[in-house]
Amino acid sequence: MAEAWRRALWMLAAAQLFAAAAFSLVLPFLPLYVQTLGVADAGQAALWAGASSALLTLAGAACGPLWSTVARRQSARMAAEYTLLGSALVVGAMGLARNASQLMGLRLVQGSVAGVQTSLAVLASAVAPRTQLGWSIALLQAATLAGAALGPPAGGLIASRFGYRIAFAVAAALLCAAGLATALTGRQAMAIRRPVARTGIRSALRDPTILGPLRPTIATLLLLQLAATATLPVLPLYVKELGGNPAATTGLLLGLGGLAGAISAQATGPLGAAIGYRLAVAAAALGAALLSAPQALATTPGQLLVLRIGLGLFSGTLIPSIQALLGQVTPAERRRAALDLASGASLAGSIAGPLAGAIVAAAFGLRAVFLATTVLLLLAAALTTRVAPRARGAPQALPSSLQSQG
Repeated sequence: MAEAWRRALWMLAAAQLFAAAAFSLVLPFLPLYVQTLGVADAGQAALWAGASSALLTLAGAACGPLWSTVARRQSARMAAEYTLLGSALVVGAMGLARNASQLMGLRLVQGSVAGVQTSLAVLASAVAPRTQLGWSIALLQAATLAGAALGPPAGGLIASRFGYRIAFAVAAALLCAAGLATALTGRQAMAIRRPVARTGIRSALRDPTILGPLRPTIATLLLLQLAATATLPVLPLYVKELGGNPAATTGLLLGLGGLAGAISAQATGPLGAAIGYRLAVAAAALGAALLSAPQALATTPGQLLVLRIGLGLFSGTLIPSIQALLGQVTPAERRRAALDLASGASLAGSIAGPLAGAIVAAAFGLRAVFLATTVLLLLAAALTTRVAPRARGAPQALPSSLQSQG
């Protein structure tokens, strides 16, 4: 009985792995799929894909409180099962879409049944003993990173060999497998309930003593999130323009770039302790900018792959470093409000980034998006210099819920 919690956690980790792989599996070919639905122009296809991604994130933010209520009144396990099953049905239906409007509508519905990660994290934190809480969170985070790294290459390969519609079916099957793994967590996870967390973004925005000192850090986080997501709707189309296998090559780009980021993220703590998190953010943003601009000049998929891996190495330390910096410059009594502001900035960047990238692509061409992200990264590096310096050392880090989605 004492080991029941370990079995439950491994089941939750498997669910997280399957869900992360499923959600990232469609990224390498979504704009290409839009082209098969009657939108031939690359810029317009990017615009449709970017708008659908923005709507998905926006719907997820709007419906998040609903699933928190389900978790409170029913259980976190039931909330996770509902969202996984709903996501499986919607993702499967995407493979049957007849036009871009239907696809966008389904992406909107997919966003409304989001909330999987939150529910699984609540389950993990409640199932594990307090002494093992750190290990349980690390296990789920590792499963998320592994799924996000495996999903794009698998999706690109499946789409290239068997077609886009089969890839959507595989993603739906993975979500069903995640639901099954959640159902197998055991009875100890069934009755877990958590109160709905109330955000304090509005009150923090109205309090100048909170917002004022944090404004440069929050603005930096927003710019980084914009840069991280702006290229998602155009990357497959750009690979196609360079003459590569668009779905398979894009999956490889996203997978290896994500893997490089996961590896470099482990250096965040030692790097911040050695040079300070403010300098770490500025250096990583500058390095990412220097590797983002040459992507606009790439002539082969191989060149783009090398640049994306290098970009991932710098980008992997950016979000963890800015989170640590935010925790370092925020007094303990204001850390809750700082987290609320950071979550809002991260969400805004995730919504606006793909749409902004698609608009730039439609207006100025695919290559212009990489130049736009370079400007965003340079602005982020410059803004970091305005963050009020504090003593070095281990910061009171904020929770790791603000991970980049790019």
